[in-house]
Amino acid sequence: MKSEISLPENYAPFDKLNLCSNILLNVQIPFSIREVALLLVGKGKTPLVWLSAPTAPGSKEWEYIVESNKSLNPAIYVEVRDQEKAVSVKVGNVIIIKVVAESETTAVADIVDLRPLGINIYGDSSILNLGNNKFTQNSIVNARVAFALGS
Repeated sequence: MKSEISLPENYAPFDKLNLCSNILLNVQIPFSIREVALLLVGKGKTPLVWLSAPTAPGSKEWEYIVESNKSLNPAIYVEVRDQEKAVSVKVGNVIIIKVVAESETTAVADIVDLRPLGINIYGDSSILNLGNNKFTQNSIVNARVAFALGS
């Protein structure tokens, strides 16, 4: 039996998230891997980001490296721009996710690049690449998880 993915208490997903041209409506978790929420994008004055990564290369153990826009790893930098209602998470000079709130209920994630974390997920405003799969202009409605990875 699969265990339930636990979510942070203060997490409330956007009603609509444009994820690299794919529209997620009433979706709690954009990406999961096994029983871990890989990425969460929550409502706030500025979007709130949670991001998980393996505890070590090749490890099956995962932990949050960003929690509610707070970096828990010295290699990760979170830039919050309240004026633009934007948040960017970076490894060095590489933006691994950028999210902008368009309203209280809608956000856009038009840059995703988790490859510096060893996860083959990347995309821009026109396409989302998951491994060898490409997703563009899809709608996912009323799902707990939009993209479930791993087993």
